[in-house]
Amino acid sequence: MKPLSREQLLGTGRASETVPVPALGGSAIVSEMSALDAEQFWLEVAALREAGRPMTSEIEARLLVRSLVDERGERLLHDDDVASLPAHLSGLSLRLLADVAWRLNTPPQEAIDAAKKP
Repeated sequence: MKPLSREQLLGTGRASETVPVPALGGSAIVSEMSALDAEQFWLEVAALREAGRPMTSEIEARLLVRSLVDERGERLLHDDDVASLPAHLSGLSLRLLADVAWRLNTPPQEAIDAAKKP
């Protein structure tokens, strides 16, 4: 297998999907999160659960804030957009986008097990 270049390692290189959002009359690009965004997301989910606030719409909004990107693969939303996203999107639109984001950002158990092996 050919070694990766610096540009390949530091490039966007994350899987993404364009998802039609009929209620908004357009589409959105949902991407895998960066490792830093994923770490922050899972820390926030754990904190919400410990605080007794496992609200699905808030967790999905946090996921989407870190997964929605523009055409260049740059994050579209900011961390402070978490509160306004579920207030502005319909439940169906939020779920439609979140379903794709979950699929792209949750590795299968086999991949996790393989990554742990020396």
